[in-house]
Amino acid sequence: MGHTSAERGAMNSFRPNATKFPNGWAPLLARRNPEKIRWMGLWHYFTGSNNGLSPNNDFPEGLRQHLEPFSEWSLMPCNDPASALAFYRVFMGSVKAYGFDFVKTDFQSMELARLAGKVDNAVQRCAANSQAFDASLEELGLGLINCNWHNPVNFFNCRFSNIGRSSIDYDKNSLPSAKQHLYQSYANALWLCQLAWGDHDMFHSSHEGVGRIMAVSKAMSGAPVYLSDPPEAFVADSIRPLCYADGELLRPAAPAAPLPDSVFVAPLREETPYRVVAPLADGSATVVVYNLFGKGRESATLQASVTAADFASAGGGRGPVGVGYAVGVAAGRNRPAGRLEREGGSAGRGRRLRPGRRGTLQGRPARRKTRCDTPHHALVHCQASIDGWHARGICSAGMHAHATAAWACHPAILHLMADRALERS
Repeated sequence: MGHTSAERGAMNSFRPNATKFPNGWAPLLARRNPEKIRWMGLWHYFTGSNNGLSPNNDFPEGLRQHLEPFSEWSLMPCNDPASALAFYRVFMGSVKAYGFDFVKTDFQSMELARLAGKVDNAVQRCAANSQAFDASLEELGLGLINCNWHNPVNFFNCRFSNIGRSSIDYDKNSLPSAKQHLYQSYANALWLCQLAWGDHDMFHSSHEGVGRIMAVSKAMSGAPVYLSDPPEAFVADSIRPLCYADGELLRPAAPAAPLPDSVFVAPLREETPYRVVAPLADGSATVVVYNLFGKGRESATLQASVTAADFASAGGGRGPVGVGYAVGVAAGRNRPAGRLEREGGSAGRGRRLRPGRRGTLQGRPARRKTRCDTPHHALVHCQASIDGWHARGICSAGMHAHATAAWACHPAILHLMADRALERS
C-alpha cells in the first residue's frame, strides 16, 4: 500500500505517493518494451486503502456525492449500486488513465468483516461493491487478478474476471509456510476452479530448497506466473522451464487438482503422498507427487505410484468454463492408443496469458465437448520414492506407453504423454 497517497491509512488521492514517486508513474511505465516487459499492472486495496477513503481528498467533485461517512476519518461508497459503480469507475479509471494494463486487487473479503455490525446490510453493500468493481474493469478493458476474495459475496460476483488467488500468503523464510501454501493452492482448486483459474500467487525462485517446487505449482496452475525476488537473485533454472523463449507460458488445459485419494487427507500431519493432476493437450496429463509431511526439513520417506487409472481424474479442476476432460494414455511411438475427440474447440495447447477485454488475463480454453476411448491394454505403472522434497528412482513404465520424467528433483513429476504432447503447433 506504500505506493498510494493516504492519510491515517485512508486513501486521499488516486495519484501515487508523491514522496516515493515524485515524477508519477510515467518513468516506470516508460520501461515497457514489446520484446520484454509488454504489460504492467498495479496492486490495489479493494476499498482504496486499509481504512477506506479519506474525507480530506482530491477526488473529482462528481464522485464525492456518491460517498458517505463510515467513521470520523473514513468514507465509503453510498449504499446503492449506482454509487458503487461511480466509485470504481473513477478508481479503476485512474489506473487505466495512467497507462497500466491490469490490476491485482487485494483484501476483497475483508470488507464484509469491516462493515458487519456497522451498516444496515453489510452483505448487500459488499455484493454491490463486488459487482461494480468487476463491471468497471470489464468496461475499461483492464485485466484482473482477484486476491483475498475467499468469501461467497466476492467470488460469486466475479461475473467477468476468471483468475483469483487460491492460497494463503507464503513466507520465504518458512518451510512450513511453503508446504501449507502448496497444499491450499491445490486443495482449493476443487471448488474455486469451478469459477476461476486458481492463482498460486508469487514465489521466490531464490528460496533454497523451495524455489523449484514453487515453480512447478505455478506451471500446474495454468494461471499467471510472477516472482518476488530482486532481479539479481532470479534463478534461471527454475524460471525458464515455465515458458517458451518468447515468454509464452506453458499451461495445462485446466487447473491442477488433487487426485481422489488425496482429497480427504491431511498431508501436513499424515505420512501420505499428496498427488495432483492436470490435463494437457493431445490426450495427455501431468501428475505431481509431493511429500508435505512434517513441520521442518526432516520428514518421512514416502512411496507413491501413478497408474493409467489416474488419468480419468485429470479434469478435477475443470476450470471456469465448464470444460469436461477425459484423458487417455499414448501407446507406442506417435500412435495414439485412445481416441480423443473435441467438438467446438481446438485441441488447445496452453494459451498466452495477456490482458484482454473481459477484465482478466486471457487464456482459458474453448468450451468443448470431449469423448475418449481408452484401450484396456495401455497400462502404465510409475513409482517414485520421495525423501523429503526429493525424488529418487523415478519412473518405470510398462507395456508400450511412452513415459518421461521431467524436473526429476523436488518433487517427483511424472509426465505420461504422447511424444508430441508439448510440441508447439
